[in-house]
Amino acid sequence: MDNIDQQIIKERVTAFDKIEGIRVGDYIKEKDGNITRVTYIWDLENEPNQIQTGGNGGSYCLGIGHMEYSGGLNTGYLENEIKATDKRKEGKIWFFHHNYHTGHNGVEASMYFRIFEVVEISKEDTIIQDSKNKVDMLIDLALETNYNYCISCCNTIAQENQP
Repeated sequence: MDNIDQQIIKERVTAFDKIEGIRVGDYIKEKDGNITRVTYIWDLENEPNQIQTGGNGGSYCLGIGHMEYSGGLNTGYLENEIKATDKRKEGKIWFFHHNYHTGHNGVEASMYFRIFEVVEISKEDTIIQDSKNKVDMLIDLALETNYNYCISCCNTIAQENQP
């Protein structure tokens, strides 16, 4: 890795570390003690994001302010099933030498990633979240279709939010 590559990785790690919350490449400590890596984050409307895992054997390409993964996948976790820790773990990444995108031009390196852990979600919390999601969807439907009344529990909110 020459000076140009060192500058590239420095700028990219700085941009990547500005991302809040969990990111592709971060680690998750599972309840059984196994450690896995985040491979993809599904941004779901009206639901907690799905954090897909399984990245212990694939490769992570560091871009400018993002990470891309190639390799095997597991089901993963909902975002509300994990919490941040104050720990970090070194992980392998790669990027293109001198930012020249061509075959056999990768530079391997490593950087530190955040560690998250799986937490217990109570049945009560799950029911509350599901109820909030359903109410939010009903309010959105009422506003999108200009209904002044969707169901009695949403009536006031829908009327207050009318243009």
